Amino acid sequence: MIAIVNIGPAPGNRKRGSGSARQQPQDPLGPHLYQVRINERVVTVFTHVRADSLETCLRQAADAVQKARADELRQMVDFVSHYPPQP
Repeated sequence: MIAIVNIGPAPGNRKRGSGSARQQPQDPLGPHLYQVRINERVVTVFTHVRADSLETCLRQAADAVQKARADELRQMVDFVSHYPPQP
């Protein structure tokens, strides 16, 4: 199963207005952190502004997964390249 899960407000998510940042409430339509999960495994985390469209969320999720997969592949290639060739 593939799931995109809202895990809460992103750091710095505050409503605009007067007062200190600590006293300002979180903006429910502001940026939130989302996880892309495949079965039980968290593949990546990305930020999405809830006021944006579903299409934007899905594109951001796809981009985040693509970047995570590319990073994973780079790490594997880097790991394997440090081994000497076998005779």
